[in-house]
Amino acid sequence: MSHIVAEVPSHELETVDAQDTLISAIEVMFENDYTQLGIERDGKVVGMVSYRSISRVLSILRKLGADKNLSGRRVDIAIEEISPLVEPDADLIVLFDLLSENPYVLVKGDEDQSLEIITNYDLLHYLRDSIEPFLLIEDIERSTRKLIQNAFPDNLDEELSEFFESKDIRTPEGINDCSFGHYSQFVSENRQYFGEYFEENGDFLRRLLSEVDQIRNKIFHFRSDSYETNMEEELLKFAHGYFQKRLPENKTST
Repeated sequence: MSHIVAEVPSHELETVDAQDTLISAIEVMFENDYTQLGIERDGKVVGMVSYRSISRVLSILRKLGADKNLSGRRVDIAIEEISPLVEPDADLIVLFDLLSENPYVLVKGDEDQSLEIITNYDLLHYLRDSIEPFLLIEDIERSTRKLIQNAFPDNLDEELSEFFESKDIRTPEGINDCSFGHYSQFVSENRQYFGEYFEENGDFLRRLLSEVDQIRNKIFHFRSDSYETNMEEELLKFAHGYFQKRLPENKTST
């Protein structure tokens, strides 16, 4: 299933009236940290004003020697097209092309004439939230593998093979062939070898790694766009910090 534009959080387009002054529009943008506003006439958005269009018109006025009465200029002197405009059900990939050339994209709202706006920041924030669980899970796995390698510096492949030979899970060819199912069993049942890294008992470690495994399966196979619950998000962040702090290079000396 393709991702669509509507999945990216958008915001209602703030507007000023076409009769307002250019100075007042600049003040609204500055006070609210907007980079653009819609221009309304008779309740309908007829165009846009942005720092880009303002800079352009100011340069032209200065060149023409007509910048003396700036305070009396109406905002519509800096009007630009309502563009780019996309449908909410458009493929998400169009945003990458449009926002690479424009500071914002306008999206048709649910009601007639209503417009939403998506900026580069909105897309970046959406992407960050989307990939965060993948990055956390990858780091948790790397940390777990490193701790296992540190605890078993010699003949690890043989240790793994011998341990899993009698288990109801496939025998891995090496540490890089292990899954979270392997990690949870191996670490919890060999807790005595991890004394310098973990204070908690083997059951805690097994359950923590099993929870990470369940979240991983949901995200990778069924819900690749987000967490299912806030608790899953918090658990991944906890597990990430937990294993990262126990790496030898990250442990603080007491």
